[in-house]
Amino acid sequence: MRILFSLLAAVQLGAGGIHFFWLGEIEVGMITDGVPAPWRALTLLVVAATGVLLCALGVLALRAANGQRWREPASVALALAIAAAWAVRAGLEWRYPVEVALCGLVGWSPYVLGGAGLMVVLAGMAALGAGLSARRCAVQAHPLLAEHPLAVDYEDAFWVAVPTGTTVAAAMAEVCLTPWWMNAAMWLRDQLLARPLGLARAYDELRVRMGRGECFAVIAESAGARLMGETDAHLDFQLLVTVEPGAGVDRFVMITRVHFKNRAGRLYFVPVGPGHRWIVPRLLARAARRLWARVER
Repeated sequence: MRILFSLLAAVQLGAGGIHFFWLGEIEVGMITDGVPAPWRALTLLVVAATGVLLCALGVLALRAANGQRWREPASVALALAIAAAWAVRAGLEWRYPVEVALCGLVGWSPYVLGGAGLMVVLAGMAALGAGLSARRCAVQAHPLLAEHPLAVDYEDAFWVAVPTGTTVAAAMAEVCLTPWWMNAAMWLRDQLLARPLGLARAYDELRVRMGRGECFAVIAESAGARLMGETDAHLDFQLLVTVEPGAGVDRFVMITRVHFKNRAGRLYFVPVGPGHRWIVPRLLARAARRLWARVER
């Protein structure tokens, strides 16, 4: 991840700088092609603004490459602003198509806009997983798991660093602030899989529980730990979250255990399993970034 952010920082800082070198050549090209003065001024303003936004996003990427906290809201806002600026530039180019040499090598063309748009997409994707990362770890024994045994067919555990003194309730409140794409996936799950496989529809109830910072039904709680779970016709699962004190930072750990009741459960977990292993670390990292952002304010 650090190498990726170093590369993104170099590319975006370089692209931002090139935009400023490009201003003079663009103006000369537009004057030569007879573009009216108001349109020339607007075009130059958009190009300069794009350069500033690129440099700002490059600075954030450089921070992440150096291990500093990546400010997710700022990075996403910058990526959206750059995408909007390129959309305006595409409109201006469509209105007044001007072929301008970029340092004598590259013309101002849809290829440049397309490549720049792809860079923003990559930067935005990286921003959502930057700054902190959740790591997989061994599933450790815990009293709550012993008190509520489950015939385990699948289990995993992930952890992420959180500020000292973080409570389970505070950590879960951030985890339950799920992004829109996850909410959409849960809704599609109910529409496409619930009826054919005879599963309980979970979306509406899940949204209510997430509003309370629980995600799933709470089975038991203790100091620094919360055990949640669900029972369905095809499988049972448990989710244990704990906050473990450490040196300078705490560890927020999430353990998932699943028991398949029948073939439908195993079939259901074929696509869900990889999605679970991809989503959980990102939810943990996203929650940790929000918790660290509060400390840094």
